[in-house]
Amino acid sequence: MNAPASLPLQEEILLLALRDREGTFAPCSHLPYALAGAMLAELLLAGRIRVDEADRKRRVQVMDPKPLGEPVGKAVAEAVQAAEAATAAACGVAVTVAC
Repeated sequence: MNAPASLPLQEEILLLALRDREGTFAPCSHLPYALAGAMLAELLLAGRIRVDEADRKRRVQVMDPKPLGEPVGKAVAEAVQAAEAATAAACGVAVTVAC
């Protein structure tokens, strides 16, 4: 028996925020940040970015600019890469939310 295919983390978060009966999302001002963090986590787990903690500021660095193969993941990877060469991790989430 094959294991079920797992969804990307951001899609799982969207499903958790979905109101089944109404077909709408629960009102939450933090949802965009949760989605952005999930997308960055997917990039981190795939080895596309890394977090440099050399000094007190954690910085996100693009290690592999290839997209993950989905449109949203591609937009996130491009947004992170278009930011400064080493973006502060908190700014990386903000950049992701804005894309």
